[in-house]
Amino acid sequence: MRIRKQKRNTLYSTLLPLWLLALLLGGSHPHASDDKRNTIPDTVSIDSQYAVYWELAPLEEAADIIVIAHTSQSICERNNIIRYWDTGGIEYFYTETKLAVEKVVKAPSDLALKEGDSFDVLETFAYTTMGPRQKLRMDDYIELRQNSRYALFLKRNTSGQYYIMNRNEGKFNLDGTDADDLATINMFPTLWLNVYDKYAKLQ
Repeated sequence: MRIRKQKRNTLYSTLLPLWLLALLLGGSHPHASDDKRNTIPDTVSIDSQYAVYWELAPLEEAADIIVIAHTSQSICERNNIIRYWDTGGIEYFYTETKLAVEKVVKAPSDLALKEGDSFDVLETFAYTTMGPRQKLRMDDYIELRQNSRYALFLKRNTSGQYYIMNRNEGKFNLDGTDADDLATINMFPTLWLNVYDKYAKLQ
């Protein structure tokens, strides 16, 4: 059922913490002016087909790894990967980001992943290295903010690497430090509320 705007605001005001309600109703992020992502002049979003999960239970079941984590890396410290065809066209791109794991909720039995570990994940954005500098991203994906705390749902690809699944709806900011995460709330309110209710309290 589609939630009407006035009812959705009532739902938020009842269930969401004050910091998030303030952002949702028009407050700005205290560090937004320092975020270099906002000054990038040319961003290209590429549409793709991918599995979309609207509810928490199917998302949890599909994920190979669920962690509470943050990255201490700035954008320039992350590993920018982009491969070009001989013709100059782009074959693929992604960014490898190092996570600091705070809590492991789910992981394969053959993967020794624990609290305090560093763990590399793939994000679906990168910067071009040929021609005019551009930021490329898949399906409007917005990268993890440095030092923000997230619940992350990860999937293993055919190369054995783990990526954030479900695009922006596979990462959920838990500490109110990523204003861009509000897009997830507006598009997937029930999913976001269920994730926050279950994972924000995990230490």
